[in-house]
Amino acid sequence: MERELYRRLYLLAYDNAKGRRTKHVVFSDHKIVMVYLWAVLHDRPVSWACRAESWPASAHDQWLPSPATMSRRLRRSSIQELLDRVEAALVKRFDTSDLLHIDAKPMPVGKGSKDPEARPGYGSGRIEKGYKLHAICSGGRVPIAWDVRSMNQKEQTVAPHLIGQLRGQGVLVGDNQYDSNTLYDIAGQQGWQLFAPRRKGKGLGHRRHSPWRLIVHQQWSAERRRRLYWTRAAIERFFGQLGNIGFGLSPLPNWVRSLRRVRKWVQGKLILHMMRLIILDRCAA
Repeated sequence: MERELYRRLYLLAYDNAKGRRTKHVVFSDHKIVMVYLWAVLHDRPVSWACRAESWPASAHDQWLPSPATMSRRLRRSSIQELLDRVEAALVKRFDTSDLLHIDAKPMPVGKGSKDPEARPGYGSGRIEKGYKLHAICSGGRVPIAWDVRSMNQKEQTVAPHLIGQLRGQGVLVGDNQYDSNTLYDIAGQQGWQLFAPRRKGKGLGHRRHSPWRLIVHQQWSAERRRRLYWTRAAIERFFGQLGNIGFGLSPLPNWVRSLRRVRKWVQGKLILHMMRLIILDRCAA
């Protein structure tokens, strides 16, 4: 699976890099991206992927960039743009549902970590230090929009950024962390009906409420709300599958620190996850 997955990613990255040459460099953006994804695929540091012995025997004759070159080039905007194009090309291969789900996955680091951007916040039922992956997914499989923030940033703070990336129309389901008039307004203006259950012990009250929030709590039946909330298992399944495969998003390794590196690492894992699904779908067809 790993060899086939990498081969398909290589061709996809090559196609998306065509016509975009980087001047005055020895290694193309395509080469840098694929060396990085080789490290992400095997949960190893980038320096490990720069050694010939880390590659199959058939690839031993290839010229690899040094760790210093990788560190410098991975900071360039052209590398990030190529990763974004590869990710977008993979998302387009899936059918997008009109029922989406939004949630966050904590990614804690050790309490002794010196990473200044790994802030303490509410994680899996307790206060943890690290980061969170915030995502909107379709069908429990495809990340339509996502971002990584420090653990101390709440779901309501990051959600407007994600919802603003949505296109089309449909229903967006979240847990009670997303029960906010502001989020109902933002989603409604984007063409999406947000549904988040009310927090326990809190009624609607007498203050001004978003018209999209009133639709949910005054026009929808309790049975409809209950059935929609049950569908949240889809995004839990997405986060579970993302971490359960051998090259998935396991706890952040020690060499992945700072927000910039964590975001790029998570993006690599999402790219690998989507390509794996494409291969499995073709095998099942």
